[in-house]
Amino acid sequence: MDRDTVVRSTKKIAGRPFGALGACLLAALVMAAGDCGQDQDGDGYTPAQGDCNDADPAIHPGASEVCNGLDDDCDDAVDEGFDQDGDGFAVCENSGVPADCDDGNPEVHPGAAEQCNGLDDDCDGDRDEGLETFQVLLDGDGDGFGAWDSVCAVPEGLETDCAGDCDDYDPGVHPGAEDLPDDGFDQDCGGAPGPQPHVGLGPGSFDTIQAALDAGEDGDIVWVGPGTYVAFNVRFGGKAVTLAGACGAERTLVDGQGQGTVFVFDQGEGSGTVLSGFTLTGGRAAGGYGGGLFAEESSPVLQDLVIRGNEARYGGGAALVFSSALLRNCAFLENQAMDDGVGSGGGLFANRSDLLLSGCRFANNAAAQWGGGADHVEGRLEIRDTLFEENEVAGEAGRGGGLHASLSDSVVVSGGTFRANDAGPTGLGGGAMLEASYVTMEHTVVEDNRALQGGGIYLGGGNATIAGSSIAGNRVGHADPGGDNRDGEGAGLFLHSTNLVLTGGSITDNVAQGEYSRGGGLRLVASSVGVEGTHISDNEARGYNGLGGGLYLENASLTAEHLLLEWNVAAGEWTAFGGAIAAFGSDVRVTSSILAENGALAESGSGGGAYLEESMLVMTNSVLAHNRVSSVPTFVAGGIELDGWVDGSMIVNTIFYYDEYYNLLVTPQEDFVILHTCLHNGDSVMNHNMTSLDVSNTTADPGFLEASPPWSPSDYHLALSSSLVDQGQPDLLDVDGSPSDIGCYGGPGGAGWDRDEDGVPDYFWPGTIDDAPDGFDPADFDPDDQDPLVPATGP
Repeated sequence: MDRDTVVRSTKKIAGRPFGALGACLLAALVMAAGDCGQDQDGDGYTPAQGDCNDADPAIHPGASEVCNGLDDDCDDAVDEGFDQDGDGFAVCENSGVPADCDDGNPEVHPGAAEQCNGLDDDCDGDRDEGLETFQVLLDGDGDGFGAWDSVCAVPEGLETDCAGDCDDYDPGVHPGAEDLPDDGFDQDCGGAPGPQPHVGLGPGSFDTIQAALDAGEDGDIVWVGPGTYVAFNVRFGGKAVTLAGACGAERTLVDGQGQGTVFVFDQGEGSGTVLSGFTLTGGRAAGGYGGGLFAEESSPVLQDLVIRGNEARYGGGAALVFSSALLRNCAFLENQAMDDGVGSGGGLFANRSDLLLSGCRFANNAAAQWGGGADHVEGRLEIRDTLFEENEVAGEAGRGGGLHASLSDSVVVSGGTFRANDAGPTGLGGGAMLEASYVTMEHTVVEDNRALQGGGIYLGGGNATIAGSSIAGNRVGHADPGGDNRDGEGAGLFLHSTNLVLTGGSITDNVAQGEYSRGGGLRLVASSVGVEGTHISDNEARGYNGLGGGLYLENASLTAEHLLLEWNVAAGEWTAFGGAIAAFGSDVRVTSSILAENGALAESGSGGGAYLEESMLVMTNSVLAHNRVSSVPTFVAGGIELDGWVDGSMIVNTIFYYDEYYNLLVTPQEDFVILHTCLHNGDSVMNHNMTSLDVSNTTADPGFLEASPPWSPSDYHLALSSSLVDQGQPDLLDVDGSPSDIGCYGGPGGAGWDRDEDGVPDYFWPGTIDDAPDGFDPADFDPDDQDPLVPATGP
């Protein structure tokens, strides 16, 4: 009988009850079949007896299960018994799934949600990853000193405010511990095996900071315990030594008691010299430099310092001359540079120095002349994530309430904040005054500062770029109830002989006041500014005469695209000109922009949107909507008044919509170029004063997608039915290649709007976002460009 016959017969017998006789017959048949009845691996079990792998003697019924990805005991289960916590994951990887890193905790296994508990919940080798964490000093060995760690919650009882523990598992190792020589261990955490000098940390400590520094060597860390140390003119002697307050600046004070500068670096110290974790106070350098700290031709690292209540003529808190110091996480508080009416740099003075300020704070400092918070003259200055708050220049003609910088090769400000600084009643640059310098400012907040000119920032000469920043709530002009109303100019920004590139961000709620107030948002004198995508709104120039609620230009130039000017006001008891823009002898070129709800409000005035005198205006693909004036003489322009325009002026592809009382007034009317433009003012005869209009122009309703006349539209897209679709100047094509639409979404710049700055562009075609032309996907565009929380519609 061959094997196949045996197998077939076995199957038949196995399929019915056959009792003991049948079992014997089955065994005989199997024996006759050959190999199936033999124990091939010698483990005492044949396949007929349940051996599921007769080629491996370690695998058979009753064998011990091993964590190897195999069914060792032939019970049709793999690696059973190796998942003690029952979470479905074994302690080894051979089971076919990732290994459980804690088989005693069912909440810990691969794929588990990470919890804030100091455990590796998901067994990926990291703990508490993906959770919001912060740095904290933890004392793991209970010796009073800790090491920095990143945690999502502070373990109870482990937090400390004393740092420097270089082995937080050994209570015999910490700053000031007894350090045995020649044992190869650094018990006192001084930077090397063997004892290093320390102060105020028990037995073996030096009595004074100066004595410890004198005993130190290059590479040493000299730890200082908490307390107040009376000292002045403390020097490092040119050594590359770190002097550190173990328990931080709040608990470790060095008081000069008015006898001199607290710390002096004048022997060529470099970046290997570090001063960290102290409060420097009571320093005084009468007629000199740096009350709390002075560095000359030296460039130490200064970090985690509080420099408070010091005095000097130059740099009440600190002075740096010919230095490239790094200042990190330092606070300059309540220092003064006011020596007999002379002084600069209330908190910090730097001359011919290249400085980096990172994470610093300047607050409540005062100077007599320049830089209430800080003054930098020549060299390079970089400022990162630094706050200037409530600093002031107390004397007449002050410069730079928060910061003054001049003749600087570059001034770079990133993530800065200038808040509530004051340059004085006749001062320039409440937040900052930057003169004859190359300036780059990004993602910075300038708010609630005061001056006579340049409430937020005064730029005097040089070149500047300001990107993605907020300039808000600043004031210029100090109204005196006694009658001395000083003229405020440039409440947000004042530019004199400066070239500025302004991108993104906003200039809002700034106010210029005085008998003649000029430029609520910006004031430009002999300067040029290029603007892209900036929102200028709710600014005011108010007083007896108000000029340029948003911008005031004098012998200056403005080139703007995607500029949003709305709700700006020039308000005067007598005259008001240019609610959004007032320009005199200037060049104004505006494209793909919106001027809406601006006003020139006075007994006499004009140009609710813009007033230009002896100036050039080139405006294309823009919208003016519901700009207004409050008086009604014979001719008053709610939209734009051009009084003596310069050759080359023109208005093309633009919409005027219910500007009260006239949309457009031009003097003289002859030869002025206005093409493919819509002038709509309902049924009012007060629309424009042109003796004739080119046939390409229209007075029909523009047909906005959403509009409630006479108010400005809530959506400036044209409806599909608008008569302005494809009716623009033929050589200005839309982005999709079709003839240009009239208005702010037509022409080559129509697709560049991003009003909410969420990184997703507004759609440019007529109709709704779903009416995209061929080749354009609505998912790539913003369905609501006024709300940054509404993303593109696609994935």
